[in-house]
Amino acid sequence: MRIATRKRLTARGWAVGGAREFLKLTEEEAAFVELKLALADGLKELRLKRGLSQTQLAAGLAAGPWGVGIMVGGGSWGRRGRIVGSLLAVGTTRTGLAKILTRMRAA
Repeated sequence: MRIATRKRLTARGWAVGGAREFLKLTEEEAAFVELKLALADGLKELRLKRGLSQTQLAAGLAAGPWGVGIMVGGGSWGRRGRIVGSLLAVGTTRTGLAKILTRMRAA
């Protein structure tokens, strides 16, 4: 959130915070959410970079397009390792995964 927006909301009496505070997440839970979001962003970025539709990506992963949509949106779908497996299946290397994870937002 931009600083000006935060100041304006606070001045009007709104409580401003992040998902961690709002959902009362532990530090570990917040880190896990950030990890999932970083991986989801990486999968979406890779899909767009390769010019694939969600349907095309789903066909390559033997998954339904709705499942890919949920994964790239950061939602829960299947096993926790499914998104990592999907990234690897479309050609992401361990180094590529490491780069995605280093771009994680602060929890």
